[in-house]
Amino acid sequence: MDGIHDLGGMQGFGPVEDQGADEPPFHHPWEGRVHGMMISLGANRALPGSFRYAIERMGAVQYLTTSYYEHWMAAIETLLDEQGVVSREALARRIEQGRAEPEQRLDPELAQRAKTALTAPSKRVWRGPDHRFTVGQKVRAKKDATTHSGHTRCPRYVRDVVGVIERLCPLEPLPEGLPTRDIQPVPLYTVCFHSHDLWGEGAEDFTLRIDLVEPYLEEV
Repeated sequence: MDGIHDLGGMQGFGPVEDQGADEPPFHHPWEGRVHGMMISLGANRALPGSFRYAIERMGAVQYLTTSYYEHWMAAIETLLDEQGVVSREALARRIEQGRAEPEQRLDPELAQRAKTALTAPSKRVWRGPDHRFTVGQKVRAKKDATTHSGHTRCPRYVRDVVGVIERLCPLEPLPEGLPTRDIQPVPLYTVCFHSHDLWGEGAEDFTLRIDLVEPYLEEV
């Protein structure tokens, strides 16, 4: 099932604004703090559950009228509430008290784990079925690419379009199973699509490369 949170290929949102090479990573100090909270909570194993799925449970209006890091903040609040760490009631009471200087706590071990989470390459190795397609083979992204209810990683604009397998990638969990921690390793591919096949002859001439799991693809 596609939701408002799967924006790939949707129309009517206007052009993507290019902020230039000098755009800062965070536009406001609180955004950096939210980013740090998510990384440190994850590194400390205090934020279990699917982060993306927590974002997808935001209401459509709230999702569309809030910013990227507000989505992150909403997900953190949801997951901490569900794990009994910080309830929404306790958070509401804290907000009513107004701004206060938070207590500073130094934890070098946690800081190193957070740094590792940001910089170290993943060592996960998933075992599962062999790749069915080969490099150079033509495939079509399925028109109905969503295999379960929930989040899909197959953008609308590539569906029902023919591309070519460029690379066989290591297995990755099927995205639709992640909200419920249902880990189903499946083959992953880098698929090349031509811009004219995606958006017509009037589009700029370029090749789009996108990683897609095997259940999203079918033989031509």
